[in-house]
Amino acid sequence: MTYTLSEAVECLWPAASQREANPVRRKIQNWVTAGLVEPIGQKHGGRGAHRKFDDYEIWKIAVLLELGPYRVPVTVMNLVADLFNDTRLEARSKVRKNSLKRLTIDGYAELMDEAKLGNRPIYLRIYNAPEGLPRADFGTSSDLEPGSLSAIVVEIGAIWRAL
Repeated sequence: MTYTLSEAVECLWPAASQREANPVRRKIQNWVTAGLVEPIGQKHGGRGAHRKFDDYEIWKIAVLLELGPYRVPVTVMNLVADLFNDTRLEARSKVRKNSLKRLTIDGYAELMDEAKLGNRPIYLRIYNAPEGLPRADFGTSSDLEPGSLSAIVVEIGAIWRAL
């Protein structure tokens, strides 16, 4: 299913008035411009063209909105967006990619499927690696390290099911 920007905002903020929805609309537009969110087709479709987003991008937008209260910097949000994008690529082509910024995404597509089905909680974890660089990964409760000093943990399956 695809959603226009207005439909996406309505899906993400169902009871919001136009005034309440405008900041969300602007955030999504800024994220498209920054490359965090990828509409279907052209990013800049021209005057009167409506951006459309698929279910997966709506899920990514919902997770990015969930990170808002934590004042996550755009550079870290970019890690999260890249993680979603790479996981989507893995699901489509079963290609595994490495990056200096992220851990290997081995098996993340299967975790995303489990998150959608609600079989078990799947988490997005944002934390600082020992070398001080921010990291983002997906995992289960057994992947959460009790010794971590701090991390932002979001249960992505609950966000999917709330859409």
